[in-house]
Amino acid sequence: PCVWLFSLFAVITSFIGIFLGLRSFLADSLGFNPDDAIQSLPHKTGLALGAVLPPLIMASLCQDIFIKALDLAGIFVSILFGIIPAYVVWNQRYRHTPPIHRRRRQRSWGRRPIRTLPPGPNLIKLPGGKPVLLAQIFASLYIITDGLYRQVIIPVRNGAL
Repeated sequence: PCVWLFSLFAVITSFIGIFLGLRSFLADSLGFNPDDAIQSLPHKTGLALGAVLPPLIMASLCQDIFIKALDLAGIFVSILFGIIPAYVVWNQRYRHTPPIHRRRRQRSWGRRPIRTLPPGPNLIKLPGGKPVLLAQIFASLYIITDGLYRQVIIPVRNGAL
């Protein structure tokens, strides 16, 4: 009973968030304020139906689309929290200063070279170095490859797509 109640409230709060976001998006794109009390009832009803009906129809027609979206979001999260932080740390720790002619060329294009922090006692540095960063990148690439394989390759082989 507790899991069912938790799931119910998770879906309800998600639906409320989607409703409010879509309603504001529709109001902005149509050019009027959704929170304005002066707006007529047909405008408010049209906004509410425009925000509720598309997700409702999509959920009715494709019942497993939510699980597929979560799987694809996992691939995005592994890029966002796996590869990008490792790349930033690698860039900050191991990037060498570009030669003078490159530096001048970048400035002539309006770009400045990235400043890196000099190593010192105030700089917090996690241990592990290049092996840990490479392990993080390869683990993230494995998760991405596995997710894409399960989402794209297997359904194509089974004829689902």
